[in-house]
Amino acid sequence: MNLQKVSKNIVNLINSKKFDEAIKECIKIIDLKIENTQIYNFYGLALQKKALFKNSIKYFSKSIQLNKNNFIAINNLAVTYKALGQLKLSEKKYKECLELNPDYIIGLLNFANLKQDINKFNDSIELFHRARKLSRGKNDIYIFSKLCNLYQIIGDTKEAKKYAEQIININHSIPLGYILVSKFTDHKNNLNYINKMEDFLKSKKISKNDEIDLLFTLGKAYESIKKYKIAFEYFNKGNNLRKKLINFEPATFIKLHKSIIKYFKNFNFDKNKKNNFKKKIIFICGMPRSGSSLVEHIISSHNKVTATGENIFFSNIIKSNFLKNFELIETRINEDLIKKNNFFQEALIDFLDQNNYQGDIITDKTVQNFLWVGFIKAYFPNSKIIFTERNPKDISLSIFKTDFVDGFMNFAYSENDIVEFYKLYVELEKFWKKIFKDEIYTINYESLIQNSTQEIKRLIKYCELDWDDNCLKHYNNKSPVNTASVNQVRKPIYNSSINLYDKYSKFFDGEFQNLTED
Repeated sequence: MNLQKVSKNIVNLINSKKFDEAIKECIKIIDLKIENTQIYNFYGLALQKKALFKNSIKYFSKSIQLNKNNFIAINNLAVTYKALGQLKLSEKKYKECLELNPDYIIGLLNFANLKQDINKFNDSIELFHRARKLSRGKNDIYIFSKLCNLYQIIGDTKEAKKYAEQIININHSIPLGYILVSKFTDHKNNLNYINKMEDFLKSKKISKNDEIDLLFTLGKAYESIKKYKIAFEYFNKGNNLRKKLINFEPATFIKLHKSIIKYFKNFNFDKNKKNNFKKKIIFICGMPRSGSSLVEHIISSHNKVTATGENIFFSNIIKSNFLKNFELIETRINEDLIKKNNFFQEALIDFLDQNNYQGDIITDKTVQNFLWVGFIKAYFPNSKIIFTERNPKDISLSIFKTDFVDGFMNFAYSENDIVEFYKLYVELEKFWKKIFKDEIYTINYESLIQNSTQEIKRLIKYCELDWDDNCLKHYNNKSPVNTASVNQVRKPIYNSSINLYDKYSKFFDGEFQNLTED
């Protein structure tokens, strides 16, 4: 048997996404009692590509057992551990991989991405720089785009812009560099980037996703120079195109909404709540683009508070354990509530450890958490819950102007879907406030902007934190920010976004206009 030829065939099958056929070929070799480190690695890789991560561990481990220097199999095992949320193990395996081959580009890039995921942003930056030196230009565009994003997250806009510009220098015939550099450009004094992005749209030689990115970017660029009609036209085109690419089923969200209210309507929280958690968690809930990022940045400016941003921890736990077909599994929740151990708290401790979040007081501003307030108060009864409110027309406009990457935000690409989602959100917000009354704190975005000192002091008092002057200087907060509001929250409070909808009102069909604050 020509094992080299067989191996090449298996690689071709994997590259062609014929994973089942690749697995069959691996099994044939293994059944012949041929123990080959490459074959076991291919077997694990094919399983990994099919998202059968737990199964793949066995074969990667066997591959490494047969050859402890197989750095490729070690890298693949690290990828699997990351997919399973075992981030510490993943980190350990990447270190082993790179100790064996410090120049392994794929391992460096994968490890850099893991470091970003576990909030070690400076480590991630260092690894990307290492990879760039070794890649001889082959991966520069990818690496520069990652460095641009990372420097923006840590607040170094000068470096972020530099790497965006370097993408243009490498290849000025692709949109990516112009899209990235536009974030840091004063278009009032420089229309060159606007003109170039419009040229890309006219050329029609771009992908659908690049076209959408350009449309939203141009919308923001024209808004910055106060050409609102043109801005709206670009935002509208971007939304229409994105809407065609995503699958939003309002019925599923309505079903979940009804199930939550049904279960918690007569729920006895005094009887069913779990023991208090040693750490204090401050949950910041609200409609997307309602000021939650700003509120978290203010609170996390406190010297005792650590921000975790949007982490979807709660949604993942609930979906995996207490949800089926968009309805709560009531019997399973009831069974878990009577157990002595606190499943959520144990999972959260592991999550915080895996992601290197330190400190006894943390914030969580995940958008979806407004759905899970009942779970939060049952499993973390000493937590603080803040709802952010803002002029619904401005909220809706801000959502309309943003191209989100989160599947939860699939409602964001039509005026009607946004309005219907907002109505359901408000109904659920009122439901929780009726149950928990003063336990929930509401902060109004417009009041925060107009009376910032007073509102911030009230906010910190509700959180039961000692006063810290840093909260008034939140724009100096060096905590990483990884949300759509990254540029806004690092600035001193400004009021230019208040009533911005008025600039656009005549361009919409009127559904946003009918939204009112109750």
